[in-house]
Amino acid sequence: MIVGSALETYFALEEREKAEVFLPRFRQTLAEWEELGARVVASFCDDVVQVGPVDPPAGAWYLIFEVDELDVAAAMIQAVRETVDGVRLDRYVRFELRLGRRSGHARSRRLRRVGRAQLDLRLLPADTCSGVIRLGKEGVR
Repeated sequence: MIVGSALETYFALEEREKAEVFLPRFRQTLAEWEELGARVVASFCDDVVQVGPVDPPAGAWYLIFEVDELDVAAAMIQAVRETVDGVRLDRYVRFELRLGRRSGHARSRRLRRVGRAQLDLRLLPADTCSGVIRLGKEGVR
């Protein structure tokens, strides 16, 4: 799941800049994520009853994807850092990747291959359904 919210720099943009600079890159990034192999499961926006920037760890957007490999998730975050046509998306938004499994899904209790690492979900407590992966310049930590 990608938890995202706008930064002060987004709110400082003129409406024209939002439409002509930010929004095209944001849409392009979402398309790139799907090209990487991320499959949209669901999304929702929590900005109906909030105004202005959101303090971490909360978000304004919750974008839920299925990915087959951890490398896909890392590449999704890296795409936000890349400058494309003069626009670097992380200048305007904050994204945090949260990695988990489907709650109550029968297959999720078995041994799963995640990227280059093996993760045995049988070792996790039954009520554990997500964790947080922090991605930095060095990659997954």
